[in-house]
Order: sequence, then structure tokens, then C-alpha cells
Amino acid sequence: LNKMLADGTIAIQSLLNPFKMNYPCKAVIGLDMEAPHVNTIIERFTDHFFVTMVLTSFGRYDAMMIVNFPNNEELYHFIKNELHPVDGIRDYEIFLVNEVVKPYRLSTLNRPEDFLVPDEIDQKLIVALEKNGRASYEVLANIVNVSIPTVHRKINQMVQDNIIKIRAVVRASRSGLRSNAIITIQCKPENADDVCNTLMEYPQIYL
Repeated sequence: LNKMLADGTIAIQSLLNPFKMNYPCKAVIGLDMEAPHVNTIIERFTDHFFVTMVLTSFGRYDAMMIVNFPNNEELYHFIKNELHPVDGIRDYEIFLVNEVVKPYRLSTLNRPEDFLVPDEIDQKLIVALEKNGRASYEVLANIVNVSIPTVHRKINQMVQDNIIKIRAVVRASRSGLRSNAIITIQCKPENADDVCNTLMEYPQIYL
């Protein structure tokens, strides 16, 4: 385990379950960026609470982001005030998600009565744990500026409520799984359910 952690094959991180929260406004955003700004822009959005995933890519876009927002107004605010003004972004395209048919492996779809809304401290803890799931309560308390018992209580509650799971995450590119892609499919609306049901059977597809 220590060797895999040291060479970057795995990382201990918290994995957020966005489907546990009442954030119905989901989107995939493709970014076309100027090469010198790619790393800076990626770092800018990896710390954003409502950005669930950021990945670099080849092809039409240099990077893709998956975002989850409580409502359309906050998504619009993010695009207008946080995405659009960023230097180095030449163009972007937004794909609004209609329905998540197959969630991420460690996520689960929830009933409306099960939804929970993390407060500001929860959000800061989630972001910190996504970077380092092994961070001590003392370190986390300093990051979010609260007491150690408060950190302990909040993390335990989020784990118990299935908002986060702290797991060893395999880094695919370091473990031999080097071919990763986001594939967009255009089909007739009446065939969408059949296409999704067919694709759900493939274990290589995780979202």
C-alpha cells in the first residue's frame, strides 16, 4: 500500500456523492484553451466545490468539467462570472444533463426525501479531503478555521449520510488503464432509453 501511494498508483481521497445532494442542475462543459494557460485554468477549477470532475483531453476540447449546481441561476452565475472572464479560454460548450442513468461507481442515486445540503464548512472539508483523504483533523481544522471536534463530527456525519466516502482511488494512467475517454452520442430521442440501457451493461463505462 505504501509503495502504491508513494509511486502515485493510488491516492487516498474523499469521493463526493453529488446525487445525495439536491443539486438537479448538472452539466458537462468542454473548454477550448490557449496552451500556455491550460495548467493555470485547470488548477483554478479543481478547487471549486460545484465542479465534480476536471480532466484534460485530446480532440475538440482541451479539458472537460462535470459540474453540479442547486439551480440554473447558480450555473448561469458560474458561467457568466467565473468561467467566461477567465483569460486563456478561447471557447466553451455546455452540455446540460437531462438524466444520469448510470452513476459513478461509488455514488448512488437517491430519493428526494434523502437529499442533504452541505453547509459552507462541509463544502470546505469536502474540497480539502478531495485533495488528501489522509489529512489529520488538526490540519483540516486549520484549513476551515473550526475546532478539531467540529471537524471530527462533521466528517463522521457526512460519511454516515453517504455524502462522501474516503477510499483508495486508483489512478488509471498509472495502473495500465491508459485509454480513457468521454464519448458523446447523438441519437433519436425515442431511442435514448434503449441506447442508455445497452451501454449500462459495459463495466468499462462508469458514468
